[in-house]
Amino acid sequence: MPQVFLVNPDGTTTELSSDGLIKDILKTEECYVLVADDVRKVFLWKGLKSSVRSKFIGAKRSQEIRGQVGMHYAVIPLDEADENKEFLKLIGGKTKNDGDGNFPSPYIFKPPGPPDDLALGGEPQAKPLITEQVLEYDPHCKYCGSNLSEGQSICHVCKNKVD
Repeated sequence: MPQVFLVNPDGTTTELSSDGLIKDILKTEECYVLVADDVRKVFLWKGLKSSVRSKFIGAKRSQEIRGQVGMHYAVIPLDEADENKEFLKLIGGKTKNDGDGNFPSPYIFKPPGPPDDLALGGEPQAKPLITEQVLEYDPHCKYCGSNLSEGQSICHVCKNKVD
């Protein structure tokens, strides 16, 4: 059974013990550090309603605990409702807040999709491609800007040679 540490606001941790499942002691307003010796991992579990300060302290404390147990342990940060299967198995399943509809989602906004007129991998273009337009020949002197007649090689205003 892994060791569970509550991250305190003053920068310390308090070891917690439970006879039941670990998922029952995890609260959404807190951050916890779990040390699993059998898989050699230090998990940082961040509740959705936990403060930024406690998340920062938890990150610092998880690295300190890793230094105590051994550098061969990996530190795995996890957000509530976004845990991996290994962690869920370790704590005994999802926390009680993960299933009800009143619990906030970790994602506030739906990520935007591609624009409607963007062609992706083999899809036909929604808009026709811009074709080359034939530009009308409007010669002018690059030095003085006066209009030139077609075939004129010297500007009649500034007397410069026209390319």
